[in-house]
Parts: sequence; structure tokens; C-alpha cells
Amino acid sequence: MTQEKLPVTDGELDELAGKLERVGDMVDRLTIAATDTLARNGVAGPHVQSQPCSRPPYDIGAQDLIDELSNELSTTVRHICEHRKVDPDPMGLEATAAWLKKHRVAIAVMADGREIFESLRRVLDRCARSTGTLEREYHVNHKMVIEANRQVVTADQVEKLAHKLGDQAKGLTARRVKHLRERKLLNGSRDVDTGLWFYHLGDVLAAHKRARETRARPKMLQA
Repeated sequence: MTQEKLPVTDGELDELAGKLERVGDMVDRLTIAATDTLARNGVAGPHVQSQPCSRPPYDIGAQDLIDELSNELSTTVRHICEHRKVDPDPMGLEATAAWLKKHRVAIAVMADGREIFESLRRVLDRCARSTGTLEREYHVNHKMVIEANRQVVTADQVEKLAHKLGDQAKGLTARRVKHLRERKLLNGSRDVDTGLWFYHLGDVLAAHKRARETRARPKMLQA
């Protein structure tokens, strides 16, 4: 299956990886929210008399989100393992997220990969929104980002669009796109008649980001 026919682009897989990386922080925040009511209500306080209560002394909504996230991630792992005909190992929530990040490419080659991706992103975004960690999408709404990421463009068109895409496209020029392709960091398709190369915009942005992060890593180690 070629990149053009995959249900999920490289850019979207990188987006998913970023969301999965934040699962540990989200779970910590949701756990605090779920149990914080205990401390506020002084349930264990020596001066508080025990009495019937009409609602549990914890945040049901936060706990529901943790349960939903756990179910979504574990269901996806099982689905991928069934596709590969292997048995999944028992894992905790954070380990499950790390496993999915490592094996996320499998989603792109599954027949229902688009549905799996959308469902994962929906649950992850719901949890991120609840904990105040949802990242803004560069001044455009979510639908516009998805449409842009799947847009097929030439290197020259990428350069013209770069200034509209914020920090994620800083330094993106036609020459940069060609450089990424020649270094085999970016896949594209070439028109045999015109010689023009075409790319998914989301893949260009993802390759640009990965190259920048790789270049910055040695500097961080030296600091």
C-alpha cells in the first residue's frame, strides 16, 4: 500500500505520538482531580463526623475519563495484536500508551486505521481538554488542520503556505523540502510527465519537525 493510499498520514501519526506522550501527565492530573474532593471535604479529618452522603466523595467525571482512556488504549492494543496474530502483554495505562506510540505505524496499514485513529484522538483530546493540556492548533480549527495535512502540494506551494502555518513551518522553503526528500526523510510521488514532486502537507511538516528535533538533540546533550 503506497503512502498516498494509507488511511492515516505520517503527519497524523506524529500528531498521535505527541498526544500519547502526554498520557502520563494527563492521568496524573485526572487522578488528582478524582481524589481531590476527599481532601477538600475532609473525609479523613478527625473533627468531621461520618454521615450519609448523597454522592461519592470523589470526582466521578475524572474517574470516568480515566476509565474511558484506559479502555480506548487497551482496545486499540488488542486490535493491533489481533491484526498481527499475537497475544497482547498485560500493561498499565502509561505502558499501553508507550506501546501504542512505538507501534503506531501499524494503525496506518489496517483497513479501519482511519476509524481507529479518529477514535483515539477523540478520547485523548477529551482528556487533554479536561486537564487543560490540549494544545492549540496554530490558530485554525481542528477540521482545517486535518484538511490541510491531507492536502497534496508541491515544494513551491509549501514555501508559499509556510508563513500561514505558524512556528511549525518556520524555515520551510522549497529548497528545504527537496533537502528532506533527498535525505530520505520525506516521501513523495513524482509526476513522470512534468518531473514535479508532490507531497502531503502533513508529511512535510512532520519531516521538518523530526529533522529540527534531531539537529537540536546534540546541542541539548552538550548543555
